[in-house]
Amino acid sequence: GQTFNFDRSASPPASPPLAVVTTEGSNPTDGNPDDALSAEESVREALARAEQILAESQELALIGSWEWDIATGRLTWTAQTFRNFGEDPQTFVPSFENYTNRLHPEDREMMQQVVQGSLLSRKPFDYYHRLIRADGSVRTQHARGRAIYDHDGKPIRMVGTGQDVTERIALAAERTTPAAPEQASRRAGFPGRAAR
Repeated sequence: GQTFNFDRSASPPASPPLAVVTTEGSNPTDGNPDDALSAEESVREALARAEQILAESQELALIGSWEWDIATGRLTWTAQTFRNFGEDPQTFVPSFENYTNRLHPEDREMMQQVVQGSLLSRKPFDYYHRLIRADGSVRTQHARGRAIYDHDGKPIRMVGTGQDVTERIALAAERTTPAAPEQASRRAGFPGRAAR
């Protein structure tokens, strides 16, 4: 069988990595089907935990991820991408058209040029754009991604991330005003004046 190692970096250093052995072609469980089921359950638990950690990390960092199947047009978003766009995953269908419609009108052409340039140059993209949520609020996204190509060099899909950087940009702007220390103090939840 094959062995797959899953690094458990959150574990104490003395703990060995989780090793999962597939049972294709041989039976590493000495014929005990309960051991094979237990190994499969361990793999499922490890994958579920990894997905939970990823989702929590994305929520904390305001970074959503996505995948676009170029041939079918199917766009897949993580839960955080839906939150960044202010959309409900039960009612909003992600598509390139719906994504483009959410972009600020002044940023749409730039996005198309960046994506087209990335596809032609075969280099990753990295840019900022504004989006307009259904409630009318304007948010700023830091978009990064790249295309995946088949063996003939044809782009078949794109993968990427979008981080909501609206608050970071607002904080940077506050730092440039004379009242910046006091505003930052209030924003952080500290009453009164900031130390000068």
